[in-house]
Amino acid sequence: MRSRCETQCAAGTLQRECLKSRHYILKFLARRDLVFREGQNWTGKHSAWLLGRSSVTRCWRRRTRWVFGEYLALLDYKLGRGGSWTGRSRRWR
Repeated sequence: MRSRCETQCAAGTLQRECLKSRHYILKFLARRDLVFREGQNWTGKHSAWLLGRSSVTRCWRRRTRWVFGEYLALLDYKLGRGGSWTGRSRRWR
């Protein structure tokens, strides 16, 4: 019983960490007046929009591009760590 409780606690912690990363990304883009307005965030369409920001990031300074890439990489890492909790097919939800 104890390991099940520990697993649930770890899953909750991971969900909170993913939520934090998503907020970091959205706030980072909002500060640069980049807001997704074509539907809901964290859908397939939104993920394609996020990855398509590379054309916009060319005019950003090198450090800003690096930070954006790191935020995306960190979220991807956290979602990948979820295993059965988040599921690979639901990465951006």
